[in-house]
Amino acid sequence: MVGGNTLPLPEWEARLRNEQQQTRCAKGGGVVRKFRRILQAGFLMVLSSLTWGALVYAAEEAAAPGEASVGKGLLALGAGLAIGLGAIGTGIAQSRIGAAGAGVIAEKPELTGLMIVLLAIPETVVILGFVIAAIVLFMF
Repeated sequence: MVGGNTLPLPEWEARLRNEQQQTRCAKGGGVVRKFRRILQAGFLMVLSSLTWGALVYAAEEAAAPGEASVGKGLLALGAGLAIGLGAIGTGIAQSRIGAAGAGVIAEKPELTGLMIVLLAIPETVVILGFVIAAIVLFMF
């Protein structure tokens, strides 16, 4: 008897693991939760780069036209951050989703299409970062 429990240890462990797995599934699953966090971080990075661009645009308007200023350098920095940080976040997301997707496809080959879609979704963060960088560089 283990701690007042009348179940043999292997059966008790199996029940505990089953309960933990059900709790994990009820909370939204590990892969979905990580994917959501990484996607949110990517969008926050792009949004912060856009905010940087707006602040630099205000500083650029105050400078005399035609001369080099700190504002142009900060515009380039904001554009680089929009693409670079978005790409880093996307790479992290795709590596984790790809690893989990390989396991899912090994167990259930009928979920291949879903895993391809889940792997392609983080790429939109880089595309959005590229669009923001183009807007910041060419519009301001």
